[in-house]
Amino acid sequence: MATTTGVNSDLAKERNKSTFDVEELSNFIYRGPEKIAHQVSGRCALFSAGECVLHNLATKDPFFRKFKPWAFQTREEQYEICLQKHLYINKKCKELNLTEPVDKFFYTEAAAPHENSPIGLHTVMFIPTIEKQGTEEQKKRWLPLAESLKMIGTYAQTEMGHGTFIRGLETTATYDPRTREFILNSPTITSMKYWPGNLGKTTNHCLVMAQLYTQGKNCGIHMFMVQIRDLETHMPLAGVETCRLCCGGHGYSHASGLPKIYIDVVPGCTYEGENNVMMLQVARFLMKMYGKLQNGEALPTFMQYMSTDLNKKSCMTEEVALNCLVMAYEHRAARMIRDAAASMEKLVQSGKSPVEAWNGSTVMLTWAAIAHCHAFVTKLFVETVVKSRMDSKVQSALTSLCKLYAVHGIVENLGGFIQDQFFDSKQVKILQKKLMQLLAEIRPNAVAFVDAFDYPDEVLQSCLGRYDGQVYQALYDYAKSSPMNEKEVLDSYYKYIKPAQNGKYQQYSKL
Repeated sequence: MATTTGVNSDLAKERNKSTFDVEELSNFIYRGPEKIAHQVSGRCALFSAGECVLHNLATKDPFFRKFKPWAFQTREEQYEICLQKHLYINKKCKELNLTEPVDKFFYTEAAAPHENSPIGLHTVMFIPTIEKQGTEEQKKRWLPLAESLKMIGTYAQTEMGHGTFIRGLETTATYDPRTREFILNSPTITSMKYWPGNLGKTTNHCLVMAQLYTQGKNCGIHMFMVQIRDLETHMPLAGVETCRLCCGGHGYSHASGLPKIYIDVVPGCTYEGENNVMMLQVARFLMKMYGKLQNGEALPTFMQYMSTDLNKKSCMTEEVALNCLVMAYEHRAARMIRDAAASMEKLVQSGKSPVEAWNGSTVMLTWAAIAHCHAFVTKLFVETVVKSRMDSKVQSALTSLCKLYAVHGIVENLGGFIQDQFFDSKQVKILQKKLMQLLAEIRPNAVAFVDAFDYPDEVLQSCLGRYDGQVYQALYDYAKSSPMNEKEVLDSYYKYIKPAQNGKYQQYSKL
């Protein structure tokens, strides 16, 4: 196949339609024209239109071009390659005299886009915390070691069961006046410092947030500098809890099972085309049905709501009856379908071709398609709950769930329901109040609703969705099983970290 080069002609046409100077906007984004000239090691480097000089410095560096794409790397390779990149970035920032955080960000953004740094928390949390909260003596002692990477640290606040609720942290630091030492302890599985980034394999120190106890009194949260690995061998120190390398928050970890489900299910939304294209396919059907309605032809049962009298107002009362909820959704859909058809007709009358009229109305057509889908799902949900034969208690619970779905959808999209005064202000207040009531009503059944799907743990494969609810133990066991935890000290330490600590940036190998 012949290689296509140059700028796509359609894209070039779109660029030429621009009503403003792209470089002017670039100047604004990158902090004004006075920032275009950037001093780098005494050399003046200029932006070209829409480009950041620091981006260019990184993307044109052959060092960053030799690695295979991130998606094709194993987890072990991702760690090792990111370690190589960020140690090199750290060296280049010093060589280029990049001291401003925003400049470091632009350079790193291009050098390792959306790739977590194994020493990231060392530079953005560990060192700044020493600088801002350390005593003069502590700063004099620790900062030279940290800046030379002989100390590589992280910030250990988050625990297995505690994130931003600082007062709830369970790790304790008990002062022993006899030895003049602090005894740090994570007494429960939920108190483990499980999430702090870079703690598992890279760092040899960490700043630990813990509840300080002295003479039996809790003195609140304090910060402690803790050495966790030997500075020569990088082996974990005896008595220090080894926190395993993990990524992200609970829901973003593969342990949750959600990423696997997400990448399997979400593409299904666009298998037959981009979402807007799919909605416009629905809209094309709706316009066909609208044409039949105008010609007096019979409509399929599920489309007969299009003939509703749009002058009618809502029947909503304090009861929030199911039929009134269905009526609301069908009224909104019918009005939006009519409005989209009227928009197309008006454009045709103004001299536009049918294709031009369609293209000029696609936003309204998409709104109409979405409204139709909401109406269809709501009516089907209501009919299923009302007409199906089931236990009376189950039916009562599902009725509440059905109402919650419908009421929540109205409140979230209120503008579309009150545009023609279908609801009055009193009815809106009724719905808002009902939403709160339904949430409280459904809360006792939340777990039961999920249980009813009856997915075995073996099928769900989620530490968070386990039937027994032993989330934290499952997360801990999952983390321990990672292949990266088969060795206490990874080979990458001897290949990259140790040389960097000794001031020797070796020629990194190609992966």
